[in-house]
Amino acid sequence: MRTSQVEAGDQIAAGLDALAAADVLSLDDQTLRRQLLDLVTAADQVHAELARRVDAFDRRGLAEPDGFRTTKPC
Repeated sequence: MRTSQVEAGDQIAAGLDALAAADVLSLDDQTLRRQLLDLVTAADQVHAELARRVDAFDRRGLAEPDGFRTTKPC
């Protein structure tokens, strides 16, 4: 079964909530290293997906209804 875009967003939020609730200081060294590498990879993926959506948003001219000329920095 394919995950919907809404469900994917909910899963991301739930995962971030779980990470935020974790006691990082109690993690063993191996777990901390693995989670750090996993988070760097995830952050790279999030940035790439954010850029894709900002590009689509800008191409559709959706900034103007929000009171802006563009999503691009001045």
